Amino acid sequence: VELRALPGRPRLQLEPGPEPPHLELLLAMPRPKVMMRLWSTLSQLGFRRIVLTNACRVEKPYFSSQATDPAKYNPELLEVLEQAVCTRFPDVRIEMRLKPFMEDHL
Repeated sequence: VELRALPGRPRLQLEPGPEPPHLELLLAMPRPKVMMRLWSTLSQLGFRRIVLTNACRVEKPYFSSQATDPAKYNPELLEVLEQAVCTRFPDVRIEMRLKPFMEDHL
């Protein structure tokens, strides 16, 4: 396929779009069933970094569930990114302690 400019017509120039905003999410770990549903929504919203953390009402077994297993949530994230034609895979971190995370990283 070859594009040729016609006399008197402007040339078509493709330029990259604006850089998407840098969005990060700090989220207290919800119930595992809810978290599995949230992965696709969070990916659609374009978060660059998702941090799941513990809170006073979060039960410890939530962090050993399938919802925190990269083998389970990565396909969910990838499927949504394919549909949205987006190439930026979000960075997912799981922090067991909120206070040290906030002191060290925020």
